[in-house]
Amino acid sequence: MADFSKININGEDVNVKDTVARSNASSASSKADTAQSTANEAKQSAQTANTNATSALNKIDAIKTLNITFDSTKETITIK
Repeated sequence: MADFSKININGEDVNVKDTVARSNASSASSKADTAQSTANEAKQSAQTANTNATSALNKIDAIKTLNITFDSTKETITIK
């Protein structure tokens, strides 16, 4: 009788007949899971970097709109 095994790869059940193919399919599935996890971590890091960059740009925009005046009669500097 043939050696069969059912392996779930990305939500799809696959019947694998020989042990080498079964081992390779299992290894590929495991590596795909690791790759997906790594991709999710990279996505989260990119989103955090985007949030930080947006915050920095907002601070730069705030600095660009500063209005500084000097009143020589009162010897005062006003920053708005």
